[in-house]
Amino acid sequence: MSYAGFETAGETGNPLELYLFTLSGVPYALNNGEVTWTFNAQDYDPEFVRRGAIKNEADKSGSQLEINISSDHDFAQLFIGVVPGERATVEVFQVHRTDTPGFETKQIFEGTVATVAFHDDGKQAKIICRPLTSAGERPIPRRTYQGLCNHILFDSRCGLLEAAFTETGPVTVVSGRFVTITGLTNVGGGDDYWEAGYIRFGDERRLIVAQAANVFKLNIEFRDSPLLQTVSVIPGCKLRRVTDCATKFNNVLRFGGFSYVPLKNPFDSGID
Repeated sequence: MSYAGFETAGETGNPLELYLFTLSGVPYALNNGEVTWTFNAQDYDPEFVRRGAIKNEADKSGSQLEINISSDHDFAQLFIGVVPGERATVEVFQVHRTDTPGFETKQIFEGTVATVAFHDDGKQAKIICRPLTSAGERPIPRRTYQGLCNHILFDSRCGLLEAAFTETGPVTVVSGRFVTITGLTNVGGGDDYWEAGYIRFGDERRLIVAQAANVFKLNIEFRDSPLLQTVSVIPGCKLRRVTDCATKFNNVLRFGGFSYVPLKNPFDSGID
């Protein structure tokens, strides 16, 4: 029988839902049943999980899905104390246990994790997810008339490879949001060479908000201390034509801004 057939058959249907969270390429798979279920070579372990109704509002920005899991789950633990440096994705599938031997699986939701909050005296994690379509409904111009570059560092329009500029080094000092890293060759390139870039440690990334020589200030601390561990450091780009595109990355031919935007708007102040 087809998936649709089981959905409409009140007696033979035996629904099961599969939840796949992914963060930094690491999957966290669970299901709301009693035994482990394998789908696409991924094992979905039985765990406490329940969800609300999937809201499909006319205003896509208001659409969301609420998922509750135990705060003891490995995925929920990632959001205790600090927030991961990358956005997590979520997929929800439905299947019927009685649809054997070749069961048909339907994806009923795909999106990103917007917020994670803990309730019920910290026993449960409430995960608010936004569908991918909500981002697609936002009017985002591809390029704007501005002096800064319109590209994102290492994207297809920028053309640079992240691996070509990534360096590694050991962390020798950790003090709150400040970390000291030795062995980086481009520290002498200026105190803002690494600013707006990030440090990668394990499956986490942290934004570099300030730099003084080999001391880096992060936006938030790492979940686990990187002291005496080797981390990867990726430089940032402040989208400036000379300082970044030309001097730092030697990529001025791909500069995506408008270098000679007038500083004075004649529509506001008139023409002298």
